[in-house]
Amino acid sequence: MRAKWGECYFDHFSQFCGNPIGREVFEQDSAMPSIQILFYDNVFENCRLFCSLGLTHYFLELKELAEVVVVVDDAWDDIPYILSNILFFMVEERIMLQQGISISGIRKLNPNFTKTFDKAALYFSKPQGFPTRFEMVKCVGCKSAGIVYSASFISQEEHHFFCEHGAELFEERLEFKKVDPFDLRRLSSV
Repeated sequence: MRAKWGECYFDHFSQFCGNPIGREVFEQDSAMPSIQILFYDNVFENCRLFCSLGLTHYFLELKELAEVVVVVDDAWDDIPYILSNILFFMVEERIMLQQGISISGIRKLNPNFTKTFDKAALYFSKPQGFPTRFEMVKCVGCKSAGIVYSASFISQEEHHFFCEHGAELFEERLEFKKVDPFDLRRLSSV
């Protein structure tokens, strides 16, 4: 089943994004399945799309059959490492993967990234900028569907706002401030 889901997600990403231009493979240890981060260009203007592949191996820990995408306009060399480490952290801590969660700790992973872009956490939501049908992945012969989540970089102040006020008010604030989630150099909405 797991290998089949990997193929289904890869086909899904290929259908919407074309062929990947590269990938990096990350492992926590040799006993755990790896997570790949695939890279795509020309999906969004002046941005690169990063897609996890292999997170479905951890559906019991995350309570969700899902993969994650990140779209950014800068720091392309840093994103695979940051994303894979946040995902492995979620697996280790058994943090349920769902819409409306924020995971901080980027400062520890890459202090220079946080200093340069003032981004300290990843916020998980529905995929932004994609057609609605991008969110669900159907695999032939499987009764359930997989999900695609989007992760956006947010500032420490935004993360605190989210923790204090919750996902609904946080997303309303982002919408009110017309935040471009792909722009790493954007000012904090808080």
